[in-house]
Amino acid sequence: IYGALSEIYRREPKPLHHVLFSGRGAACVDMMLLNLCFFCCVMYVDFAVDLLTPSLSGLLGGFISSNIHPRSVHLALIIWVGVFPLCSLRDLAALAPFSMVGVGSVFFVAAFMVLRSLDGTYAPGGIYWTALVVLGHTDPIEEAAENPKGTSSPLEGFINAGKLFGTLALGFCSHYNAAEYYKSLTLPTPAKFARTSTIAYATVAAVYSIVMISGQQTFGSDCKATILNNYHPSADMGASMGRIAIAISLITSFPLIFSGLRRSALDALGVNVPSGTPKNHDSSSNFPAALEDGGSTSGNSSYTLGKDGEAQKNLATLALLVCVHATSWLMPDVGYVVGILGSTFGAATIFAVPGLLSISHWRSIGAQPIKVALETEALLPMGVLSWALVCGSAVLTFLAFPY
Repeated sequence: IYGALSEIYRREPKPLHHVLFSGRGAACVDMMLLNLCFFCCVMYVDFAVDLLTPSLSGLLGGFISSNIHPRSVHLALIIWVGVFPLCSLRDLAALAPFSMVGVGSVFFVAAFMVLRSLDGTYAPGGIYWTALVVLGHTDPIEEAAENPKGTSSPLEGFINAGKLFGTLALGFCSHYNAAEYYKSLTLPTPAKFARTSTIAYATVAAVYSIVMISGQQTFGSDCKATILNNYHPSADMGASMGRIAIAISLITSFPLIFSGLRRSALDALGVNVPSGTPKNHDSSSNFPAALEDGGSTSGNSSYTLGKDGEAQKNLATLALLVCVHATSWLMPDVGYVVGILGSTFGAATIFAVPGLLSISHWRSIGAQPIKVALETEALLPMGVLSWALVCGSAVLTFLAFPY
């Protein structure tokens, strides 16, 4: 649906929901995406802090006053030294080389976790099990020994399923950038977009499954939210390398999520950031940049901002990063909030919004092919019902049984 609509409206400077929805409908979607992107950014920062804390503590331990919590220092360094310069880039295409680093990091960690689930080093009596006991990290190990297969009661299974729904809805929710991804393809077509998306989602699902199964087989049912922190903080070199690699991947991919947040915030405030003039402009391809801050478009065109747009973008970047910093500092364990947001806004973005966009388009032109009707009018109630079930079960689960 997103691929077909992106092709139809590829020359339209406004987001799809602003083109196809009324003022209130578009405003609702803006606020939904704003909340979703904001807490995704908070989640990225929290994960990066958790992953880098062992390394940063060793490097900066002697320089941090005992009156200052180390996490506060690590958080400030990651946001203002690591993330802020990247979010201020005029052209996010400069981050493209890091995307392969991120992909490589994920596959490395997945392979490492499979190895540790098979080699027995974290089983009772194993070399790293013994090292963790010496450090006093006994709770997850004892839990793994008592419940090695992660068995649980039906009630606990339902509770965990509710948390899983919210997490998956957030983990697989890239729909808010679908039009931008479409335009970033070389010679984009709906069929090519569908094929690429299918391969990407299948690959991600396979990696997620491998990581979840390996973590459960190694540590039982008591896996930490940041799974790599279950492993020995220093003795296990593979875990240390994985933490650093994934943290670098999170920091370098953060601007892509942040761009969606900034765009949603400016849309919600009614601020129109001018696109400026295109470089290598081709009059036959007059659609805007994939990202309003100078991202790549299909083909070889890219856009630069004018002075007014650049100032507005920089001000929004600074203000939003301050908000992300404050929220991450106040809520170091954001899993509870992210779970609720993933199960509400994330699930709505996946299940409900695409069908509503398609219906709005076909009704606006007064025609709707039978195939499209089956894909939207008939499937939309199923999507809304799925969203309601996911949303209801996950919200009740999180309210009754928080992390």
